[in-house]
This record gives sequence, C-alpha cells and structure tokens, in this order.
Amino acid sequence: MRPTPASVKLTLSAALAVLAAAARAGEFPDILPGARPAAIGAYTALSDDVWGLYFNPAGLNKSPFPQMGLALGRHLSPRGAVAYHGWAYTRPFPVRPGATVGAGFLGMEQSGVGDKNELLLHYSDALALPQFYIPRPFGVGGNLKIVQVKPPGKPNKLGLSLDGGALFETPGNGRVGASVTDLNTGLGVPSPTLSLGGAWTWDRRVTLAADLKLNPARTEFNPGLEWAVFQRLLKLRVGKGQRLDGAGAIGLGFGADFSPLSIDLALNVPTAGWNAAGAAYVVSAQWRFGAPSFHGRFVGTAAARAEDLRSEILELERRQKDAAARARAADADNQSISGQVQAEEERLRSLQEESRQLETEIERRRYDLGHPRPEAAKPVPAPAPKAAPAPKPRPAAAPVFPLRHRVVPGDSLRRLADRYYGDPSLWEQVYDANPDKVERGLPVEGETLLIPAPRRR
Repeated sequence: MRPTPASVKLTLSAALAVLAAAARAGEFPDILPGARPAAIGAYTALSDDVWGLYFNPAGLNKSPFPQMGLALGRHLSPRGAVAYHGWAYTRPFPVRPGATVGAGFLGMEQSGVGDKNELLLHYSDALALPQFYIPRPFGVGGNLKIVQVKPPGKPNKLGLSLDGGALFETPGNGRVGASVTDLNTGLGVPSPTLSLGGAWTWDRRVTLAADLKLNPARTEFNPGLEWAVFQRLLKLRVGKGQRLDGAGAIGLGFGADFSPLSIDLALNVPTAGWNAAGAAYVVSAQWRFGAPSFHGRFVGTAAARAEDLRSEILELERRQKDAAARARAADADNQSISGQVQAEEERLRSLQEESRQLETEIERRRYDLGHPRPEAAKPVPAPAPKAAPAPKPRPAAAPVFPLRHRVVPGDSLRRLADRYYGDPSLWEQVYDANPDKVERGLPVEGETLLIPAPRRR
C-alpha cells in the first residue's frame, strides 16, 4: 500500500516536532539571578548592583563598596518548573583605583532538562581614550565562567564560558551599554547572547530602561520602568517579564533599600492569564559593606533642606541690605539732584533778570539813538569888572563851507556840529554828508569828513 501525500506530510511534521523537542530538551533556559532585573526586564545599561555581574560586567566599574547578594527564584515553564539559587560578591580592587573584582555562583535545576552550575570570576575597570575623542571614561568588564551541566541520564559536561561588556555614561543622567554573554560551545546552554541597552534617570526618582537581546533562538525587546518613592526607600518596578519556552509575561516588583541592606521581590505574571504557564517569583537581598545608613539619608535630606533654607534666608537678607543701600543712595542722589535743580532755578532767575536788564538797556540806548538829547547849556559866567576900553579886535572872517576835518580820538558828530556850526543839534547834517565814514554813531578815526554848510531849521 503506497503512502498518500497527506500521510507523508503528517509523518514529516511529527518527526520535525520530535526532533525539535529533543533538541530543546537538552537546552537550559537563559535565566539570570536577581529580583530587580527580573522585574524591570532591561538591565544591560543599569547593572549597577551585584547582579550586574550576569547582565553587563562593565556596570560594576568604580563600585565604591564591597557588596554581597543572595537570590532565590522559581519559574513555571511549559516544559517544567525551574528553580535556581545564586550568590555574588564584588569589591573595589585595591591595586587599581576604579577597578572591581568579584565572584559568583549560579545553580539551576529544571525538571526534564537537568542541572546547571556555574562559577564566575569577574573583573571590570574604567577606561579613558581621549585620543579617540571620547570625552568621558567608560566602563569595560569581563567574566570567566566554569560551567557544569548534567542532563538527565547523561554524563556531566564541564566547560568554560566568557562574558564581556562596555558601558558609557552620557550627559543628562543617561547610560548606554552593550554586552555579549555565554560565549561557549557544546554545553547545551544558550550561546551566545548579544544585548544592547539604554537607561535614563530623571531627578534620581524615575528610571526608564530598554534592552534589545539577540541570540540564535530569538530576538527580544524589553522595556522597563523603576520609580523611587519615600526618599528612595521604596522602589516600584514594571517591565517585560522573562520569556520561558514561548510563554510571555509581565514583570512586576518592588524593593526596599534599608541601606546597607536592600531586599527585592519580583513576580512574573503570564500574559495568557494568572493560571497559565510562565509565572515566576524571585527574591533577592544584598548587603553593601560600609555604605551609609538609610536613616542618614532622611537626616541628610532634612539637613540639606535646612541648609538650603538657611542659604535662601541669607540670600534674601543680602538682597534686603542691597535694596536698602540702593534706596539710601537713591535718596542721596535725589537730594543732590534737588539741590542742583534749585541752584539751576536760581541761576535761571538770575539770567532772566540780567536778560531783562539788558533788554531795558538796549531799548534805552535805541531810544537815545533815535532821540538825541541836547547838551545842557553852559553856565553864564558872572560879568567881569569893567576895564578900560580896549581897542575892538578885528572880526574873524567867516569860514568857507564845505570844510574838511580829519577825525581824531574823542571826536563825535555832536561835537563836530557844535564846533563848526555852533549848534550840536545839527549833527545829522554831518552824518548825512559822511554816512560811510560813521560806525555805531561815531566817526571812524583817521577818516577825513566833509563838513557841509549848515542848514538852519
């Protein structure tokens, strides 16, 4: 009996499904420890606590305190429950400022898949490359992991794995990171994963983050949000939950930062419903050795606020003193200006009075010029005592007009009229005969005047 095309297709489909299931049966999920990254879902650009070892080893450069963390988690995957536990320890490297060293352990068990254990050794540092026009130092880091896997019914596998990453801080409280994790072969674990991420923090309260993850199995985009409240004592988180075996989830979580101790909890809620496969819970805690106490943050905040208020009061007092000084200076300037105005008003009145006097003098002189006054008659001398009669002089000959007169200092038209006519009121006749030789009512010195014959009125 020959097989039909439909039966062939059905057989091939079943075979491919069995092969795919067999292939996936020996592969461990890419679960990483830490409740905070499990809730946010995007940790490549953050990675600023002890669990950053597993996401981006560059995030721990310049870590100020030694820190240690413990984590427990359980995930309900469609292929079976996954339980894990992990711990990590990091500390500043005393030999090189800015460098951090650390170690970690992650143990995982999944029913039907087996056990996986890995021991991690970490190193990160800050790198400055101004010759390549990179203005700020950036973080670089790497992990060397010894991985042991034990599939059910198969011998153990032991191998090495590598992680590497870089992290850049941008202006405006931003961070950009990139990492490559699980560089290994033949261990039956996800290999490798390239992650690109960014994060931005506003006012040290709200943090937005996003990751793009690429590996041979899938491509994911994970956004996340963290909101700090009560002086950053509590932190609320939401993001895209870990996707296990095709089951999507939403990550929710919160953290309590009782520095130096912080405790975090994360829940993965399946997008298909509360009872669907894909739910998870993660609990983690970490201790930062030498970190300031959390209640000091409140005291410090209150002290900082009080100091700000004190500075504002001092600034207001300084402004008040400046305003008072400016007011006094303005009053002094006002008084000075008032005195100057009064002096100018007095000067103006004096000038006006002088102007009126000059106008009166000009009018008087114009009147005198148009109406010359006759000279006062000379007093008649008393008659002398009669003497013996003398012989009568011979009468002088009458002058023959017109005459010529050369002007000397002290000459005036009235004097010339009196000299030649015997009547000073006849000065106009002298002026009419010599108008071009008279300036400002006086004959010009050195000029020769024509004295015409008098015309009696």
